[in-house]
Amino acid sequence: MWAEQSVTGRANPAPIGGVIPLAMADAGVEMQVMSVKGKEDTKRFLETLGFTKGSEVSVVNRMGGNVIVRVKESRVAISQSMAAKILCCGKE
Repeated sequence: MWAEQSVTGRANPAPIGGVIPLAMADAGVEMQVMSVKGKEDTKRFLETLGFTKGSEVSVVNRMGGNVIVRVKESRVAISQSMAAKILCCGKE
């Protein structure tokens, strides 16, 4: 399953059922939030942006160390380190 190729030509690290940090997701791939890691204030901050268990998300673009993510009909920019705290799996 790890050998699936993404649109970028690299192996897709998030096969359906596999859990990866959002920071590793390919742009345009629909993901589902499984959990948010980190300190309580970090988790609360990410939850206020819409990163809650079951939320559908996808990386739109990466720019200068930030990740632009579509979540709950909005686009938000978060740092790469924040995106690493959001654990996701591929959607069926």
